[in-house]
Amino acid sequence: MSLHERTDPRLGIRLGIIEPCLPSPAKAPSGPDCFNAVRTGGEFSMYRRNLIVGVIASACFGIRRASAWPLVTRQQVQRENAAPRGQAAPAPTRSGAPTITIEQPDITRPVRSPVNIRIRFQAAADARIEVNTLRVRYGRLGIDLTGRILAHARPTPSGVFVEDAELPRGRHRVTIQIADNMGRVGSKSFDFNMV
Repeated sequence: MSLHERTDPRLGIRLGIIEPCLPSPAKAPSGPDCFNAVRTGGEFSMYRRNLIVGVIASACFGIRRASAWPLVTRQQVQRENAAPRGQAAPAPTRSGAPTITIEQPDITRPVRSPVNIRIRFQAAADARIEVNTLRVRYGRLGIDLTGRILAHARPTPSGVFVEDAELPRGRHRVTIQIADNMGRVGSKSFDFNMV
């Protein structure tokens, strides 16, 4: 087997491609001889085993990167970094508004991309979460990320789980809002550092 690196033009990442070293057609058994070689542990079964291992290895190492998607783009980060540094005061939360808890990732530590994000919603005892009111915004500019979240996750009244979201390195702030059936809006901002 041989390992070659290739850059995927769509993702801009380097992939390791494993290619099996197959025997030449003159050496490879075929027909009934092929069955006997595989069954008796002949030379061709080694090539077949290497091919299977190569396919499995390619799948294992390629799936995670292939499913990653950009939650925030480099252009959005550049716009955010160029914005004036005045810190907007958070909107006051009404009494009884839904609470929002960040369960994943651990934002007290540096986070690696791609990242899984798990957010928990909790309505007051006399209310229920209105899932269609979910809003996700990025940074001080409030760049709307809701459409990207909804394209990759299905929020429920108990929360939302986002898998394999990519963010560029650096410091980020995301604000999540959700309302209940009584019109009370809960809001939570969280800052984290991508490494």
